[in-house]
Amino acid sequence: MGEPLRDKYYEADSTIQLLCIVRHIAMQMQYSVVQWLHGNRTLNYDTTRGGISVKTNLMEEGANSTLSIARVGPADSGNYTCVLTTMLEQPATVHVHVLNGESLAELHHGRANSMNHPRVELSILRLLLLLGLSLAWLLPR
Repeated sequence: MGEPLRDKYYEADSTIQLLCIVRHIAMQMQYSVVQWLHGNRTLNYDTTRGGISVKTNLMEEGANSTLSIARVGPADSGNYTCVLTTMLEQPATVHVHVLNGESLAELHHGRANSMNHPRVELSILRLLLLLGLSLAWLLPR
């Protein structure tokens, strides 16, 4: 918990699944509750929207909590926060973007293009390494 804000992208009508892992905290069963928020709204007991599920496994060393939201739409975009009720000063937040299929495809296409650059650099590095080894082999000893 307490990690910096991150972005996650989902297609409209898909299901959001967020996992919150709490460790190195002695869980006091009757006092410690993992709470999920969308903005300032508590989601754990939200029955107005429907399609929201929170499953939390409390253990001696911490907790695992999963938030699932089915059939997401633009209103589901925003900050989602996981916080332990006994440690409110250390929340973990992620920013969720709900996009239509075209926007998500464009996002992945953009990432694919940026991922090609490391391969090109790696190919050039291999070529230079082979060239260096070839020159070392040809030089008199």
